[in-house]
Amino acid sequence: MCSLHFNELNDYFLSRYLLQRQGEKPCSESPSTSVVYYIGDPPTQHVKIGTTIDLTRRFSRLRINRPGIKLLAVEPGDHRLEARRHRQFEHLRVVKRGQGGEIEWFRKAPELMEFIGGRRFKHGDPWQHEAVLRPRETVLRKVQAAAGGSK
Repeated sequence: MCSLHFNELNDYFLSRYLLQRQGEKPCSESPSTSVVYYIGDPPTQHVKIGTTIDLTRRFSRLRINRPGIKLLAVEPGDHRLEARRHRQFEHLRVVKRGQGGEIEWFRKAPELMEFIGGRRFKHGDPWQHEAVLRPRETVLRKVQAAAGGSK
């Protein structure tokens, strides 16, 4: 697991723990709390297939090293769907498993772009999911409020 995914999972479990300590129920575990995203990198002609519960944060982190990236589409799903998509497009993977490097990037081939277009058509504007994917900020506001802080 890369450090970015580790940090994302760590944030998720920390937020669940803090809510439970306060006696509140954690966010729903339904697939709507996470998405599989498709991000294009025009300079390299590669597409990243990943998953997140905080689309804005994930996109911002990826943009640090790849400032030209574009969010192409999202679909509701978790790591299982992400793994299925990775297998589906394995033949387009830029770096093969076991070779190190970034294994979630795929060549921008017509079949992948057609598939992504279908996801966008079915699920709409990728950024519409942003409000659903921001449970972390809600948790942090509640924790700050309980601690007497404000934001």
